[in-house]
Amino acid sequence: MKELIDSFAHIIDSYEVLKDQENPKITELKIRIFFIDQSILEYTEVNVIQPTKRKYSFQWMKPDYKLLVRWDNAFHHPHIATHPHHNHVNEEKNILESPEMTLMMVLQEIDDRISI
Repeated sequence: MKELIDSFAHIIDSYEVLKDQENPKITELKIRIFFIDQSILEYTEVNVIQPTKRKYSFQWMKPDYKLLVRWDNAFHHPHIATHPHHNHVNEEKNILESPEMTLMMVLQEIDDRISI
């Protein structure tokens, strides 16, 4: 994970690991990343080992914590074609289709937007 974050050092000002827990049944990771444009990403991922299950949320926000984009796979939007994967853009009610996201994909998307 550190190597991945380091590969985006040109847009990342700092980051903090809020939780990094691992045991034979579950892993949980929570990270807060601060970008050079003052925006913030809060990332949470939980992986259940048996049965295999992944829950994630990447919430990218302005410095005042107003939503830019949140990518997640909560099961509460079955009408979305990519269910359970979706995103919220600028506000909770603006729900769009999304592929399954990884930290690398989210950082790349943020990099593309910050670099514009």
